[in-house]
Amino acid sequence: METIDPNHEYEHYWNQYAHIDMRLTVGENRVEIYDYEKSEKVDGTNRIIYINLETANKLGIKYIFTSVGVPEELVSTGAIELVYEDSIDPWQIYAIVG
Repeated sequence: METIDPNHEYEHYWNQYAHIDMRLTVGENRVEIYDYEKSEKVDGTNRIIYINLETANKLGIKYIFTSVGVPEELVSTGAIELVYEDSIDPWQIYAIVG
């Protein structure tokens, strides 16, 4: 977690038994209890960690498997590319380029 939250600003969110959902952002890394893509508060011990592309690269993440949208800016600039989209369910896989 040092890579995502080096100042331990969000330690009270992630240092517990929690269900973590990690998503890409073009902004700063942050931990939320509100799901901005679905416009609702997450329940119980659920948390959403928004990480930027720089952090994803530091963590060695190569692919994003998601059912929620990714920042269009990352797609349009070629930073990530769609490699799979399910024809029935909303799941997509993106590759982090470079």
